[in-house]
Amino acid sequence: MSSGFSRITIKDVAIKAEVSVATVSLVMSGSPKIAAKTRRKVLAAAEELGYVPNEYAASLRKTRRDVYAAIIPDLNNPYYIGIIRGLRDRCTKQGIVLHISETLHDFEVEKAELRFLRGVQTSGYVFIGTVLDDELIETLTNCTVVTVDKVYGYVNQYPQVLINNRHCTHQATAYLISKGCRNIWYITPPARTFGLEDRLEGFKDAIREAGLTDHEDHVCVSYDGQMNMMEAGYIQTNLILASTRPDGIIATSDLYAIGAMRAIRDHGLSIPQDVSVVGFDNSEIGRYYQPTLTTFSLPLARMGEMAFDFLRGDLDNKIGKLVVSADFIVRDSVRR
Repeated sequence: MSSGFSRITIKDVAIKAEVSVATVSLVMSGSPKIAAKTRRKVLAAAEELGYVPNEYAASLRKTRRDVYAAIIPDLNNPYYIGIIRGLRDRCTKQGIVLHISETLHDFEVEKAELRFLRGVQTSGYVFIGTVLDDELIETLTNCTVVTVDKVYGYVNQYPQVLINNRHCTHQATAYLISKGCRNIWYITPPARTFGLEDRLEGFKDAIREAGLTDHEDHVCVSYDGQMNMMEAGYIQTNLILASTRPDGIIATSDLYAIGAMRAIRDHGLSIPQDVSVVGFDNSEIGRYYQPTLTTFSLPLARMGEMAFDFLRGDLDNKIGKLVVSADFIVRDSVRR
């Protein structure tokens, strides 16, 4: 590794990563146009060479604009993007630069991103649904940190915005049980975030309370980072249908639920007469899909706004916790 950052240029990073200078520039500016694999390669090259984009940092200092950063696992997930919109809109109104970093749940990518962000003198960080990064957060000094849908190791050290995830999936499961469903399954990616862990526990709580303890393992976890969420839900539901006939499926997101509904139809079953389906996020596709999807409506943009208010010190409880509630919206994908 070089002993001085100034001798390493963007061209050096491009040569090391075997990409164009323009590609490196797009990665460093947080552009979503770059493929995840290329992004990881560029960040790894920058990390190895010890590159800090001094020109970008100097430009931001010259304009005297604050720089905030949002750290999220997945730019393709409408859940995260909904939160980002609220945060971005507030930043835009205040003339603050918002850099969005996608980590794909990869510790090395996140480490490289934070190293870059230090180089541009970032003054505020929002960690949304990230994991395994407590020690990285510990290294951030002279800045403000807020977490969203993430429980930091030292709970009272940073402001938190949380969702009542456990209550939501408990409510959905109990509702299906009240409608006569007994063979209920839960489909999810690996529970790598606090929110996903809580949603899974809510499902299990309701199953136990209904006396269906032999169904606690009715959880299908199958996810490849290269597939989209609808494809994952489709594959998971096909796995379930290959061995049993569920009468209810609860998905950790609307996109998973849409994939599940396609698999159910492909097996010649009807929704909701044969299988009731519940999603999470109240996405636009769920409102227009047929049958319309029962789901939870989350105040995602408001959560982003809360994170901004914490960063600016506009909330009284600067070190505290805000828990937001989600509304259960019953539509046509659940039997009446």
